[in-house]
Amino acid sequence: MPLILAAAEQAAADAAGHATNAAQSAALLGSAAMVTATGTVALTDTSAVYQLINPNGAARDVTLPTLTAGDAGRAFVVKNTGSAGNALTVKIAAGTQLGPLIANGYASAYVWSGTGWEAI
Repeated sequence: MPLILAAAEQAAADAAGHATNAAQSAALLGSAAMVTATGTVALTDTSAVYQLINPNGAARDVTLPTLTAGDAGRAFVVKNTGSAGNALTVKIAAGTQLGPLIANGYASAYVWSGTGWEAI
């Protein structure tokens, strides 16, 4: 009987773990912002992971936030949804460009290492 009880407890724990993972995945997938830029797009620590940005007729800058060591692993994916040939330039808060320009239809990913941003 104890073996059956242990198996039932493990099954319940597994189900709870799967529910938590599903909720986290749903939150991540639902974390998208569609932006029509009118100037520099300044991201914050609470900005959506996926940034779908239309430069709206001009080249635009996207500024990544300065985070703390405890935020290591925080990421953004920035996609240029424009169609008029205007690129996005992703920069760190100090104004330094990070990675290549993002042309129409393309995306780039950025991950906070705990001490700085890395272009992926």
